[in-house]
Amino acid sequence: MPERTVASWTSLISGYCHNGLPDEGISTFAQMLENEYPNEFALAAALQAVAQKSNFRFLLGIHSQIVKSGHIVDSFLQNSLIGAYAKSGVLVDAVKLLEKFSSRDVVSWTSVISGSVLHGLMKDALLVFFRMQEDGVMPNEAGLICDIFIQNALIDMYGRSGRLNLAERVFEEMPEKDLSSWNSLIAAYGINGNGRAALQAFAELEKSSSNKPNSITFTNILSACSHSGLVEEGYEIFNSMMKDYGIEPRMEHFVSMVDLLGRSGKLEEAEAFVNKMPVTPVNDVWFALLGACGSYGNVGIAERVAEKLSILDPKGKGWRVALSNIYASRGQWDKAAKVRAQLRQGEEMRKEGGWSIVEVEGEMFRFMVNDTRHPESEVIYRVVSEMMKHIRDDVIAPC
Repeated sequence: MPERTVASWTSLISGYCHNGLPDEGISTFAQMLENEYPNEFALAAALQAVAQKSNFRFLLGIHSQIVKSGHIVDSFLQNSLIGAYAKSGVLVDAVKLLEKFSSRDVVSWTSVISGSVLHGLMKDALLVFFRMQEDGVMPNEAGLICDIFIQNALIDMYGRSGRLNLAERVFEEMPEKDLSSWNSLIAAYGINGNGRAALQAFAELEKSSSNKPNSITFTNILSACSHSGLVEEGYEIFNSMMKDYGIEPRMEHFVSMVDLLGRSGKLEEAEAFVNKMPVTPVNDVWFALLGACGSYGNVGIAERVAEKLSILDPKGKGWRVALSNIYASRGQWDKAAKVRAQLRQGEEMRKEGGWSIVEVEGEMFRFMVNDTRHPESEVIYRVVSEMMKHIRDDVIAPC
């Protein structure tokens, strides 16, 4: 080609982008700038390359050119710019542009939501999703209801806000469901105390040919059983993890089982379960049991749990407060006062100051803030003061 036009440069940049070669697209745009002034189509193609590469520095340069050229009023370029910022992960700026441009449309909103999903920011995606509806753009218009990531996040959001009917509706209308869809629905039922519905969803998942329960699924269904007092069902599911699916129970599953037994008042059974665990119980396991002791006023087990926590978390306040409250609930005021006294004593203990260590000519020096124990401390502080003065002068000196 003897002479390249803006159109030919633009076609070349777009071709690189379509073939997954954003670096070549950016390089070609830079070459074009040496000979030609880009029009709105060339700028849009360059934005596409930048978005694929997430090159923020180059994105700022193109943004500046769009403003200087007067093309910033072009709605197509506005959407391309919003999309480039969103796909590059600079979502704060993408939202600012979205709010700034009065011509925002379905494409504008979709760009920000898709960028949020791309970077795993589901909460932000949902916030923008709801703001889009407030702006008068409905989900079906934007085609967003077909995005499985948005759908799963919607199920989760509706479940957490107690709007189970909407969570179910989104789930039922999904043309395709992945494991996260099932996990979100089971979690939604569990959060809202509908353990039976969670079990039904779990049973349907087990029949699925394309999706099988994973560790998260079992955490959600055990939690659902716990909040609904379904002890036998919870045991059955817990035992099926390894037997039917080869999934080794993790600490969160043990916590859920202790919580399930504790909420149901089976404290002795819960304690026995903890003592038989194949792994060493962590704080969360003991806290679950201690919380149940508080609900049912079981001082004996609470004291044994506190003994364990005093080893695992010797400076902990939470378990001491819980133990004191359990004593008080049973009228054992002397013991409650004793634990409270320990708490006050711990709070009054002065924390040791932070230390710094520096090596000078092979010798280590340990010091803290305002330390004057060194025999030449006065000279040291005078030198440091002069150094800081020079540093400040350099910082504020005009360029």
